[in-house]
Amino acid sequence: MRFNYLCSSAGVFLGLAFYSAGVQAEIITGSVTGVSSGDTFTLLEGPLKKHVVRLAEVAAPDLKQDFGHNAQQWLTAAILSRNVIVDVVSSERRSNKVTILIGRVYLPQPKISNQAVPCKNGDCGKIYVNAGLIKAGCGWVTKVVDAPDLAMISLENEARKSKVGLWGTINPEPPWVYRKEHKIAGSYSSPEEGPQKRSAPGPIRLY
Repeated sequence: MRFNYLCSSAGVFLGLAFYSAGVQAEIITGSVTGVSSGDTFTLLEGPLKKHVVRLAEVAAPDLKQDFGHNAQQWLTAAILSRNVIVDVVSSERRSNKVTILIGRVYLPQPKISNQAVPCKNGDCGKIYVNAGLIKAGCGWVTKVVDAPDLAMISLENEARKSKVGLWGTINPEPPWVYRKEHKIAGSYSSPEEGPQKRSAPGPIRLY
């Protein structure tokens, strides 16, 4: 399989510093015990508390779509068995009574030491997993805040232009279109629709 038909591993180590703008949010930390799709995983908080978490502001292909398993493999390589920080944006309760937390997910440090995120003015920042998925060409940017996230949109545009990951295929189908066509329940929103809204964060700086 040609490399440009896989989600690029380069996006795993995208370094982003996140600065809040006085927004009070729920922050949880824990270890990733399983990855069920390209944008959803299981988090163990403490010894017993499990959460199902979906990446905010992004949508990976469904597993039955082209690149669905590639996106899952990318997220697995990035976060499985690692400690992550989740800034919870919202949550939703499924019909099976499972509550899914939707959040911005961060790695406290790079997985490979020789690809460490460079510090700037003494601030080393965190790795922003959601943005890494987009940079790797493993998904689409969606809207969950009042204002569009221009940094995320820019990353998607760069991936499209470079034909990285799924953008190396002809007319990749967004998961919200696929779900509608196949009458599959789900909450993925198109960039124009946007689910629950929350005040936008402060600026996200690329290093």
